[in-house]
Amino acid sequence: ITDRPSIGFNLMDKTGLVEYVLPALAKLKGIETVDGRGHKDNFSHTLQVVDNVCADEKLKISEGKLHDFIPLEDGNGFEERVRTEPCLWLRWAALLHDITKKADYEKQLNYCAEFGIILTIGEDTSAEVLHSLTGAGVAARDFADYVDEGIVTAIARHTTGDADMSVFDAIIYLADYIEETRTFEGCRALRSIFWDRIECGEDRREVLRDAMIKSFDMTIEHLIEKGSVIDLKTVGARNSCVAGKLFPDE
Repeated sequence: ITDRPSIGFNLMDKTGLVEYVLPALAKLKGIETVDGRGHKDNFSHTLQVVDNVCADEKLKISEGKLHDFIPLEDGNGFEERVRTEPCLWLRWAALLHDITKKADYEKQLNYCAEFGIILTIGEDTSAEVLHSLTGAGVAARDFADYVDEGIVTAIARHTTGDADMSVFDAIIYLADYIEETRTFEGCRALRSIFWDRIECGEDRREVLRDAMIKSFDMTIEHLIEKGSVIDLKTVGARNSCVAGKLFPDE
């Protein structure tokens, strides 16, 4: 399994194959600007998120720091094993996380009606938040052979976070937040600090929590400056990180 899936997808894009192999991904192409906080092509952004996930996982595997818990055949408990191969589920979650990002607000609301998504205050006025919820629904509907509940949940949480995020959720969230096509100053600084600390061998959970707290802080500060509603899931996710309650036993 390749360490940089983006190479293959870019080759498929150049030859016109991506529109036949994964048309939903091809539809993401196009430059986006959100409140002056960066310019990105959603197709390139998605591929960079996939590469980010792969790079972090490769390093952890090489250090023997990734563990899987395999259900026992008799159903009584799990067997812990050191992971030696990449996790395809992470790659699918990264690949599909923005699958409805190009849908307009009306289409997002139609998706919500289709999937029975009940919106909270803030979600009902923010297309930026809606795409994560509707993306989870589309992933479950259109890619049922390739996704499980964990992938669907990670997609739903990749924009706002949540108070009970798993390590899987957090990896997808942060891989999206600090990927390299995001150019606003705070993101560039956070990206640099995160990878510097990882390369220095610091405890990965601590580095992950610190980076997530900083990302939530920047998001909340930005929304306050705009006079926008702050999603309570973001507040809950930040509080869980600060209290040390996020994925404590994973």
